[in-house]
Amino acid sequence: MADEGSIQFVIRFRGGDFQTWKAAFDEHEPARVKHGATGHWIARSIDDPNEFIGVVEFTSRGGARAYAADVDRLTVQHALMAEGGPHHKTWDEGIHETVAVVRYQQ
Repeated sequence: MADEGSIQFVIRFRGGDFQTWKAAFDEHEPARVKHGATGHWIARSIDDPNEFIGVVEFTSRGGARAYAADVDRLTVQHALMAEGGPHHKTWDEGIHETVAVVRYQQ
């Protein structure tokens, strides 16, 4: 779980072939690391198995912004959006800062 003040690059997408996108995403790990990424996680909607959220954690705002501006990164989006299949594809991304964290005792 993120700590307060941590920076995340968040991608939310629907449609396309997940395995194709994931392969392109995995190939770009060196670019994420170059910009200060420390890790990532991917979640799938339990109500719509074609909807995903990818969260890449960064050490700084500048690193996340540099990654967002890196044109080489667009091949990851292209891997999902350009392949055939349903036309109900969406892609949204943004940079977020964690402002509050609460951990419950078990």
